[in-house]
Amino acid sequence: MNFLVIWLTEGTAMNRMLVIDDDRELCELLSDYLKPEGFDVEAVFDGAQGVVRALSGEHKLVVLDVMLPGIEDPRYRRELSVISLPVP
Repeated sequence: MNFLVIWLTEGTAMNRMLVIDDDRELCELLSDYLKPEGFDVEAVFDGAQGVVRALSGEHKLVVLDVMLPGIEDPRYRRELSVISLPVP
């Protein structure tokens, strides 16, 4: 699995996290692990819809499966690179 983690800093709630992956069990596992740590985890199972949600500005952190069907379109990667900042 290859993942891209996008750390967002402006206009987002500190504990909101978006996971974009078609593996529902993995998304559930991440949610089960992170909710007790104070994260509000939203899972999206479709690449195109995940990009829309990532660009909404509602999340502090986005974890994206870069091999996800529907995300291979270079347009989506450009859109996500605009909001992607280096992880401190």
